[in-house]
Amino acid sequence: MDIDEKVGILYSIRKLDKEEQVPLFDNTIAEIFEDPKPEYAIKLCSVFYDDVYFDEIMYGLIHAVEHLAEDGKMFGDRINWILREANAE
Repeated sequence: MDIDEKVGILYSIRKLDKEEQVPLFDNTIAEIFEDPKPEYAIKLCSVFYDDVYFDEIMYGLIHAVEHLAEDGKMFGDRINWILREANAE
């Protein structure tokens, strides 16, 4: 399964309104870290959801994005792209 499929899984359950989605969410993030690449940070940003039921799980996503983005330089280079993508939805 490639990164787009994994992000698709995370996106489809990002509201985390059912407890059985939590392990799938965590396991999918763990799978992404089997072959981590900094460019995955941008893709994972599409998964964020403000009104999530199990909000502590979003902290794991935040840490994953931070780790993948290395020293944050990527965000400085791509912040406009992130904002455009977020507004496109």
